[in-house]
Amino acid sequence: MILFLAPPPGRAISGGFLYNEKIVSLAPIDARKIDYRFARYHEVDRWLDSKVDAILLDSLLFSQLDLPAVRRMARRQPLGLLYHHMPSMDPGLSSQQQLARTGSEMRKLRHCSLIIAPSRYVARTVRSRFAHRGWRPPTIAVVRPGVSSAHTNRSRAQNVLREPDCRGGMERPARILTVANLHRRKAQHRLLDALERLRRFSWRWDIVGSHESDPDYAERFNDLIRRSPVAGRVAIHGVVSPEQVSDLYAEADLFALASRFETFGMVFTEAASHAVPSVAEAVGGIPEAVSHRESGLLCRPGTSIEKPLGALLASPQRRRQLALCARRFAASLPDWETQAALFSEALRRLRPSCSAIRGAKHGWTP
Repeated sequence: MILFLAPPPGRAISGGFLYNEKIVSLAPIDARKIDYRFARYHEVDRWLDSKVDAILLDSLLFSQLDLPAVRRMARRQPLGLLYHHMPSMDPGLSSQQQLARTGSEMRKLRHCSLIIAPSRYVARTVRSRFAHRGWRPPTIAVVRPGVSSAHTNRSRAQNVLREPDCRGGMERPARILTVANLHRRKAQHRLLDALERLRRFSWRWDIVGSHESDPDYAERFNDLIRRSPVAGRVAIHGVVSPEQVSDLYAEADLFALASRFETFGMVFTEAASHAVPSVAEAVGGIPEAVSHRESGLLCRPGTSIEKPLGALLASPQRRRQLALCARRFAASLPDWETQAALFSEALRRLRPSCSAIRGAKHGWTP
């Protein structure tokens, strides 16, 4: 049995939490059993004597542990990491801060015997960091998120192919959807800046996501909305049910997110599965989740998404063409059942790390 520990999600449900739930719930019958538990960082030690074959840590929990705690875990059982996101990858860090965080993270990663990455981008980054230090990396397996077949199989022809809705000579406003918790890393304010400059076009913006993951940022963003000249075109829905999210996708013409960094970006493939093209910045793993000029439009890192967003707001025909392409792109992606099987296969490679074996032989801990 593998003990899989992750932090409690609270109301701010993240893509990483949804990934964990899907992967565990859809594991094949013949896979190694996974005991999925929530734990806070100060509770981890109580799991050290668990009668399990190995421990897998969610990276949000792993990042909160200090080096001695990671050592203690790796001494007792093979230790794996599901690398959703780590502090060393946070945008906006100074070079000195990034160097310090990366060094601290790498000293802990040496004690893992398996790293599961949600994108090729993460796998490349981890391998290069090990190579830069002249260290041999642990086993690294790439298991990207799946897509829900229920979405890709559901007909949306009436939305994808519809002609612009004209009322009184006015074209129906383009519906823009953003699904992301209000957080400085998601940078909703950057999208607001772009939309204010694009207010000559007819559009409405729906925002779904929790205020709890970054309350200070959420408060500042809400204040920006209240003072914005486009405030009347923006609807902040907060946390809604999956059914309500699906309804918003059904009405959406575009999915937009000005995130400054994503290790993958499940929301983009979710949008594609609803035949909704995306607009985003080509940072981190996003180019794996958005196929440029197929499932959406990407802009260069560090630039505003105003240009690609404006291009699609100006052309309903191009939006409809991309919607059809997004549906085909989503259909080419593996479903969650396939990825759960791949994840379970990766866990078979969870073995004691080399450093843990050397420590057991010589009576020391690296």
